[in-house]
Amino acid sequence: MLASRAMRLVIKIVSVLVLVVILSITAALIVIKRAGIPTYPPGKIELKVEVTPERVERGKHTSEMLCVGCHLDNETGTLAGKPMPDLPAPVIRSYAARIRRMSAALSAGR
Repeated sequence: MLASRAMRLVIKIVSVLVLVVILSITAALIVIKRAGIPTYPPGKIELKVEVTPERVERGKHTSEMLCVGCHLDNETGTLAGKPMPDLPAPVIRSYAARIRRMSAALSAGR
């Protein structure tokens, strides 16, 4: 009898906690729906980078490690994107996005 009473108490506490979480999420979604997600215009950034052979080599190395695997098109040798056939079946056709600036820099050998 004591065990079932303790079990009921645990179930009530867990149920109240779940209800509080659901109500909190619902309230947050309602606030976001009414007020919207705030957006801010981007500020203008003045960025001038000195182009040196060391920086170019480091950028090439970084792009080879992080970008080339998905974005390198073997036919053109640029980071123009390529089909991704290893995606799950519900996705009919998907391509890695184009990275134009890096593609142009790599194909120019800079």
